[in-house]
Amino acid sequence: MVCVIKKLKMDKITDVSVTNCTDSRYVQPFRVLYKQDGKQKFWDCTKVHDSVSVLIYNKTRDALVCVKQFRPAVYMSRHKELWENSPVFSSPLSLKPKPPPPTNEQPPTTEPPPTTEPAATTEPAATSNPGYASGALGCAYEMCAGIIDKGSSLEQITKEEILEETGYDVPLENIERVSSYYSGVGHSGSHQTFYYCEVADSMMVNGGGGNVQEGECIEVLYVPADQVLDLLFNEEVPKSATFCYALLWFYHFKRSKK
Repeated sequence: MVCVIKKLKMDKITDVSVTNCTDSRYVQPFRVLYKQDGKQKFWDCTKVHDSVSVLIYNKTRDALVCVKQFRPAVYMSRHKELWENSPVFSSPLSLKPKPPPPTNEQPPTTEPPPTTEPAATTEPAATSNPGYASGALGCAYEMCAGIIDKGSSLEQITKEEILEETGYDVPLENIERVSSYYSGVGHSGSHQTFYYCEVADSMMVNGGGGNVQEGECIEVLYVPADQVLDLLFNEEVPKSATFCYALLWFYHFKRSKK
């Protein structure tokens, strides 16, 4: 049974609307033009930050320390009727072959787009709509993680994310590098470094919960170590592939050896 230390209000979602994204600090779409075996090709990509993640095991509770937070992308994916007919999406996604781009198309620039106000959608902002699904539909179970957006070492960034999201003050020497991998290989190819650490209740110095100034709203969860596989194969709980990988790694290299 998953234990929640502090229940946060994530269920009430209202006033959902969709607009163009023109000045994001986190995502920049671009197109790659290239030749493969002499054939002109292109691929649409997104530029994002690389990141770190850490799986935390609490020895006092014999449980994994995970986080749960509302992910708008997951919510919208599971509640497609909110946006799929929006005029923002003038070109619907399709599996049909696309014509090649003009050969005189300029290569994508690496410079970020100019800062402008987001373009308003022609749709009015949604108001109190009883058809909105609960925010629980978009709440995902995850590892503690963070983007690499500062000059600190990866271990220092990981330490700061652990403290910010879960409230544990972990010495740098206790943070073990496990591996690294690429996620979003079809669009971003972002690189994530995966860490592991063990904590005790005595190492908790605050309640965690994320950075409120950045809009984070994070619940700290404790998953009993003997229920790791139950969580892994529970398809009703939204989880990322990287979190599933971490659960399997823990079960194979840590739990099964006890």
